[in-house]
Amino acid sequence: PVTGIIITGAGGATTINIDNGSLQLSQAILPVDATDKTVTWSIVNGTGQATINSAGLVTAVKNGTVTARATANDGSGEYGTLVITISNQIESVTGITVTGSGGATTIATDNGSLQLNAAVLPADATDNTVIWSIVNGTSLATISTSGLVTAIDNGNVTVRATAHDGSGVYGTMVINISNQILPV
Repeated sequence: PVTGIIITGAGGATTINIDNGSLQLSQAILPVDATDKTVTWSIVNGTGQATINSAGLVTAVKNGTVTARATANDGSGEYGTLVITISNQIESVTGITVTGSGGATTIATDNGSLQLNAAVLPADATDNTVIWSIVNGTSLATISTSGLVTAIDNGNVTVRATAHDGSGVYGTMVINISNQILPV
């Protein structure tokens, strides 16, 4: 029966530092004359995340650490582990929620303004900045690069916060503008 398993990464590596990079693992079975030297590979996700195939190829998903495990198939219950550190993974934005300061959805004072906030998901997205724009009602308000909407005229304005990471993900919010005094 197997009495021990030693796992090593290709070239002695214990890190993956390329986005979606991989690391080939190999196992040394003890004793060398064990009858069944086959193993089943698995990953225990820790602070990071990765996948592993049946040949021991680990592919990075999320930054942090994971533990690769090779379990003997001979029924001995023996296994070996290797901790792998994952870095430089690009985490794309998957969702954006736009809210007004204090939950406000209206501007009801002449030339008033409303500060908007964008909550980006996941929270650990690599680039969690947004680009603000008005997509409907551009003549009714302006918006700054920091999400401050300033009223010009009465009506409804649709504001969009688009992820800066190129994912194409965006969130929108409709703001009702009223009580604007227009020049005669």
